Amino acid sequence: MSPRRLWLVAAGVLALGAFAAHAARGADMTLDDLLSHMATTHGVVAEFREIKTLKLLDAPLETRGTVYFEPPDRFARITREPAETRLVLEGDHMHFQDAAGAGDVDLSENPVARSFAENLIVLWKGDRAALEKIYSLDFHADGSHWKLVLTPRHSPLDQFLRSITLQ
Repeated sequence: MSPRRLWLVAAGVLALGAFAAHAARGADMTLDDLLSHMATTHGVVAEFREIKTLKLLDAPLETRGTVYFEPPDRFARITREPAETRLVLEGDHMHFQDAAGAGDVDLSENPVARSFAENLIVLWKGDRAALEKIYSLDFHADGSHWKLVLTPRHSPLDQFLRSITLQ
C-alpha cells in the first residue's frame, strides 16, 4: 500500500483572529503567529476535505466533514460524505461510530491508539515543538492567505500518510 495523501482545508474560527491582525498591518502571517493563535483559542471548528490515494483504488477517495477541537484534549472528527462517521477523543477515551457499529477505546491501555490520538490533536494545540517531533513543517503565507504542509518524520505514520495540508 502506498502512502496516502491527506488534505485538510481548515476554515472558520481558526483563522479569524490571526488574519484580522495581520491584514490590518498589511503583513504576512508567520507560522509562529498561526500557532500562537491556535494555542490561545478557546476552540476550533473547521471544515475538511480529505483525499486518500491508494494503489488498490483506481481513483482517489474523497471524504468531507468537520473537525472540532476544545482545549486541552477534546477532539471530534465527523464526516458527512461519502458516509457518516464519528470519532471523538476526550482525555484517555476514544469513541468511534460508523455504519458498521460503534466502539470505545481506553487510550491509556493502548499505546498505538494513544499515538494516533495525539497526532490528531497536536496541531490544534499550537505546540510547535511537539509538531516538529512528528512532522516536517512547510509554511508559506501571502497576506492573509497561508498554507501549512505537515510531512511525517517517522514510522509508522510515514507508512500510511504522505502529508497533511492546511490552508
